[in-house]
Amino acid sequence: MFTKKTPVKGLLLFWMVLLSQLTHSQIVDYIVYDYDSLPLLGKRVALVIGNSSYSNKKLSNACYNAYNISAALSKIGFEVLAATDVDRKQVLNKINEYEKKLEQQIEISLVYYIGYGFHYLNNGNNYLLPISAKLKKPQDMIFQTVKDKNL
Repeated sequence: MFTKKTPVKGLLLFWMVLLSQLTHSQIVDYIVYDYDSLPLLGKRVALVIGNSSYSNKKLSNACYNAYNISAALSKIGFEVLAATDVDRKQVLNKINEYEKKLEQQIEISLVYYIGYGFHYLNNGNNYLLPISAKLKKPQDMIFQTVKDKNL
């Protein structure tokens, strides 16, 4: 989905969150307390999306975690583009808004998604699952999910 090159510094924390087994509170502690190594000057932008109100299986803490991450990032100087319990169109709008921000001179960028997602083995792509998605056949992925080319 991201067509522009995103700054490496911002993606480092994203990959740490994605690939680690840290709990939410450990991640927030890292963001809030270990930011001394971040540059003091420069624009920072974050995209935070939390989905919990799925029709079949609700996630109890996803929106709560998204709010907490947003607050922690705002506290350390990030401009946060946040959305919770969003459908496909709203997710795509937030991603477009985030990509427009990246066209400015952003020194650090971060993407935080909490909600359902999956990796489809047949095509090797990753997908974020908006709350309104109802997948019955593989073709539904095109119109009801958000494909992320960079994960």
